[in-house]
Amino acid sequence: MDLKTKNTHEYLLWIATMAYGIHVMEEHAFNWVAWANSAGLPFGWPDFYITNTVVMILGISVSAVGWKAPIYALSLPGLMIVNALFFHIGISSVQGRLNPGCLSAMFLFLPLAWACFRGAHRDGVLNTKIIVLAILLGAAWQASPLIFSALAPMLSY
Repeated sequence: MDLKTKNTHEYLLWIATMAYGIHVMEEHAFNWVAWANSAGLPFGWPDFYITNTVVMILGISVSAVGWKAPIYALSLPGLMIVNALFFHIGISSVQGRLNPGCLSAMFLFLPLAWACFRGAHRDGVLNTKIIVLAILLGAAWQASPLIFSALAPMLSY
């Protein structure tokens, strides 16, 4: 498929990026850091700001790259799926209470992630390998703050 002459659904990546910004605002408004600390996660506001700045840069980057690198491009929707299912809906189900970010995860992340993958399929750039690798890469992005936090006592000065 010649993406230069065809209409594509890459624009959905930009909408997903904006949705992530709304998600960050929801988490901030409902005091994600206090919730995280109550759940035993050792994060403060500087961690929150740095992590979400990096995710927003990721969103801009994947939107600019688009289907030229579909695994990379779909890693943001992959991250959104992992974040929604495991870090918001899953934990909220266990705790019996919505956590900060759960509303946007349910009502923005899941539908927009689906739309991005569906758009990639309609544009002829999606296959099973790309789906799996994009979600795995998104999971790696999602896990990176936790990994860095766990490594910090051993590696930081």
